[in-house]
Amino acid sequence: MRAHWHLRLVLCCAVTISFADHWQLNADVIEEWKLGHAVNEDTFGDTWISTWGDDDEVYVVSDDTRGFGQAQNATRNWMIHRLSGTNPLELVGTTINTMDEYGLRNQPTSELGYGANAAQDGRAWKANGITCIDGVIYVAISKHDYPWRNKHLIDMRQTAADASIIKSVDHGKHWTRSAADNYARPMFPGSRFGAPFFITYGKNGATKGRPRRCVRLCGVEQRLLEQWG
Repeated sequence: MRAHWHLRLVLCCAVTISFADHWQLNADVIEEWKLGHAVNEDTFGDTWISTWGDDDEVYVVSDDTRGFGQAQNATRNWMIHRLSGTNPLELVGTTINTMDEYGLRNQPTSELGYGANAAQDGRAWKANGITCIDGVIYVAISKHDYPWRNKHLIDMRQTAADASIIKSVDHGKHWTRSAADNYARPMFPGSRFGAPFFITYGKNGATKGRPRRCVRLCGVEQRLLEQWG
């Protein structure tokens, strides 16, 4: 089952991995880090994944979310946000795009107008990994299934399939490909690479001084998930 959180230190710790190489956090700030310390109560969502942009901002995807400042009255399957600031305890969150074309929270793709072939598809779009490379933000998205909707899923597992990678050249305001294109022609059909996550190293895809030869993604094959229990 997914747990929903206000944006707390859990997220702060995740994004400051990138900050550490850029800002030297003093002992006073580090001393303030306490489990459960609230950073921003004005948001809602789960699965917060971040990347350090070329403009020194941190870009974040969240699933099942209303965004910062309650960007929408209804929750969406996923949104893209920006975190600004140099002090991890004083980050300011802004929702850049509510990604409406991917549906309301847990809204199945069968309700998003993809045609007759989608009529029985009960899976919902979710965001997985995110990275920024040379000023371009990439997000891996896929369709997720739920045990309360699909009784064939074992041990209450949430499964994923038909992943694609979308990109934004204006820091999250606009995205290509469309949700409809990703549904019709997924880059990674099936569940073998159903929930990809990028391996990130630093600001704007930095690799600690070494030339960047490739961008790495990781994921768990659905067959392996079914074997674990």
